[in-house]
Amino acid sequence: MNAKIFMKILPLTIAACLALTACASTATPGEDTSGKDTTMTPETSVPSSTPEAKVASGDIPEVVGTGADTMLAFPKDMEAPAELKVWPVEEGTGAVVKETDMVLANYVGQVWGQGVAFDSSFARGGAISFPLSGVIDGWREGLAGQKVGAKVILSIPSELGYGPSGGKPQAGIGPNDTLAFYVEIVDATPAA
Repeated sequence: MNAKIFMKILPLTIAACLALTACASTATPGEDTSGKDTTMTPETSVPSSTPEAKVASGDIPEVVGTGADTMLAFPKDMEAPAELKVWPVEEGTGAVVKETDMVLANYVGQVWGQGVAFDSSFARGGAISFPLSGVIDGWREGLAGQKVGAKVILSIPSELGYGPSGGKPQAGIGPNDTLAFYVEIVDATPAA
């Protein structure tokens, strides 16, 4: 295979493999579920009881744990924001991320207020690459304009996430759930 073609399809192949394997039950940010079949296999169902989320000490969500244990803690009495919120944890110093870029990122995703991740690249041991144009609207809007190296917390209302028709119950995501992500932008390159 021509090396140039291989390099163009490699990130998409990785994202597709992730979506079809262990990540099949998750809300993989590189997956745009609008109009797609989101059928899950029985072995990927979520446990019947969801652990309580750790409580943040401040008035915004905060990152707790490290490595595979990276999670978000939520303020005790804070309801999920009705609009997209982007809280910077650390400013990036690299290139500005564009909506048309391929992005390499580490992340953890949780339903707002819950103590279990529905998806985590940290737990899988490495960042994943995806076209920013192919993710849920909340990711596209929240990450475009950030700089490489940025670490942010996103709160994504249902209409910018999976919406009423796109909930993923097998991953623990209801039709109208607000999603929360901690994202570390490792790299961004122009998509070919």
